[in-house]
Amino acid sequence: MRKQMVLHYRHWLIRCAPERVAGFWCAAVEVWRPARDPENAGEIVPLTKLFDDAADACVDGLEAAKRWIDARSGGVPPAIDAQAHLVANVSDTVSPVTMLILGRPLCLPCIATKARATEADAQAALTSIGALRDLRRRDHERCRGCGEVRRAFWLDAPSR
Repeated sequence: MRKQMVLHYRHWLIRCAPERVAGFWCAAVEVWRPARDPENAGEIVPLTKLFDDAADACVDGLEAAKRWIDARSGGVPPAIDAQAHLVANVSDTVSPVTMLILGRPLCLPCIATKARATEADAQAALTSIGALRDLRRRDHERCRGCGEVRRAFWLDAPSR
């Protein structure tokens, strides 16, 4: 069974799963318009990028889905207050961060870079993840992203 991420963005549902293609990874992304039943087939977001890492492919797939949704929703996100914007940014960051740190220790700068988020948003996402899951943290761990020995965060990969 493939790992998949499910995310809500602007009331749309996004489902993203990594797929192996010719020795590389790409994202299979499907979206559903607001109030559509996800039991029915969604709209496929066309992607062409290939990655060495499944998590990177999923992060790119989610970003492509957001751009695709924005293009079909007038391109401009609805006006929201600063607090709602903060909550939306954190919830949009939690799924990519979770995928990135699953079974792989990463430092905060690498998490933020790979999730295409600010370090503050990545830290907020880690806090949210830690409230729900057993988030591991070690101050002197080798980051699998940059190779530096520093504070790293990860989730244990589920057993198969």
